[in-house]
Amino acid sequence: MPFRVTAYRDYHDKTRYVVEHSEVGLPADFFLAAFNADMKETSDTIRTYAYQQKYLLEYFESVGIDITYRVESGELFTESELSDFLHAVRYRVDHSLKQSPKVASFERFRERDLDLLIHATAHSEAKVASSTARLRLSVFIKVLEFVYENTHESGPRIPPKDLMVRFERLISGLKRERGSIKTSNDVVKGANEKVIPDDELIRLLEIIKPSHPDNPFSQINRLRNHIIILTLLETGDRRGELAGIKLSDINDNINPSLYINKTPDDPSDPRKHRPATKTRARESSLSKALMKEIKLYIDTDRARYAAGEMHDFLLVSHKGTSVGKPIATKTINYIFAELSKAVSFRVHPHLLRHAWNELFEVKARALGYDSQVINDMRKYACGWSDTSEMVSHYNQGNLARLVAGISAAEQSKLVPNL
Repeated sequence: MPFRVTAYRDYHDKTRYVVEHSEVGLPADFFLAAFNADMKETSDTIRTYAYQQKYLLEYFESVGIDITYRVESGELFTESELSDFLHAVRYRVDHSLKQSPKVASFERFRERDLDLLIHATAHSEAKVASSTARLRLSVFIKVLEFVYENTHESGPRIPPKDLMVRFERLISGLKRERGSIKTSNDVVKGANEKVIPDDELIRLLEIIKPSHPDNPFSQINRLRNHIIILTLLETGDRRGELAGIKLSDINDNINPSLYINKTPDDPSDPRKHRPATKTRARESSLSKALMKEIKLYIDTDRARYAAGEMHDFLLVSHKGTSVGKPIATKTINYIFAELSKAVSFRVHPHLLRHAWNELFEVKARALGYDSQVINDMRKYACGWSDTSEMVSHYNQGNLARLVAGISAAEQSKLVPNL
């Protein structure tokens, strides 16, 4: 039976998500529904967990296993079942290891190298990101622990010692497997490589100008979309943070800026899927030119819609039944999909966050700041904690350039005429 993820509002007006049977509209598993209802995380995190639960249900149903029954009954899983699952979490849902009948037509190609090449190519293309595989295992572990605690450890009940040992062994084994999934190093950013090449960035900045003849957006959307793209590029903020900006968050002083506030499940937000700030609250600086465009948008395009007077959010929808209401994050995704077609390469909101980090590094070094100060400033600007390791993730290209520069200097000493 097919499954779907459905959103609803709980008694505290917090957006929750539940995995349902698509055909009957009832929760697919009441333990999972209770698990999601009990979560203290943001709505975005709950939504992410729900979609991973959907994956778990679809996978285990396909092999005839009821997850919660296995835990509740104490049967758990066989080594063979776990082995198959641990393999599956690393691959796309639509990936199948079954050999296609068409392979028979290649019987005359018996070279082992060719066989290995075909095998490696098929599997590498079908693999999901390491973070996705780890997330699937994390959700699986949490679900198992939730069901176990509520069926064997709630109230005065004490599980049999044998079950306790087997369950602890199961969880520790899953955690070891999760820890063994390392971030792939297949894609290495080189010394001269940027997330957006200079010529492509220049074209992007040109084409999104409201007056540009190749601008892919309708006239009514051009100023708003220009603001969206420039704001993400100037601030490095996330898509959800931008969608949550309110008029009261705009600071139009000598040094213009936006306040990024952390207000999970804002009761004033009428959107079904409320965007959330995943990182720390902070202040993001803007250029005066961009602030001028934002003020123009507020006084003109935004002011057209009566629904805009009913809320304080900056960016609004310009079409359809949601006209004048706060813009949906899926609309921002659509904007970038259309922009990608116009510039002939894939652009997405998080790509601009990477681009901002590259530009920030170049400007900061030009001003004479050392690496430690730059990293501290970057953590504040991106809303990361003091102990966050995200700096190294965004700084890979800059490190490559530094290494290349040092290597070139050393080579010139060894070979003066190089």
